Amino acid sequence: MAPLKRRGQVWSLDFTAGIVIMLLLLTVIGPYYNSVKSGIREDQGTILRQAIRTSEILMTPGVPYDWNENEDNVSIVGLADPDNPSMLVPEKIVSFINMTTNDYANYTSMKKMLRCDAAYEFQVNGTYDNGSLVFINGTNFSVGIAPASDAGNVISITRYARIGMNMVQVKLLLWDKVEDT
Repeated sequence: MAPLKRRGQVWSLDFTAGIVIMLLLLTVIGPYYNSVKSGIREDQGTILRQAIRTSEILMTPGVPYDWNENEDNVSIVGLADPDNPSMLVPEKIVSFINMTTNDYANYTSMKKMLRCDAAYEFQVNGTYDNGSLVFINGTNFSVGIAPASDAGNVISITRYARIGMNMVQVKLLLWDKVEDT
């Protein structure tokens, strides 16, 4: 006698009900998932564009190009030499540090001069290629507020330039806080 072959049985009503339930779940969950995902991408894209723009401004001479000689007249802060954009001017870096570190009001006005949106905080650091900190006239090239523990998106942009004969990395951190819900 030949052994019986076992075959699965599908009831058409069970199968149809399962398909309907799956389609309903996908219809409800799919758009929600896509909206959350696109919202996250949009936030990251916005802060990334802001970080790139702010870092580009830092690597310009600024407006006016000799703003460090009259800090009351500054419109846009840039650290580069007007004749050689890959060269940073030490006097501009010192002015940048001094204008920012005195109090929070100065930091806020510096954000405006860097065309940085009020929703974001920033920190700029200078290091040599070997990783050591850049000091100019005994002052550490570090400006701004480090990302907080409740930082949401943190974007880091590193630009390369020279101070004298030394290659330096100018690192911009731009971050926002997680909104309370």
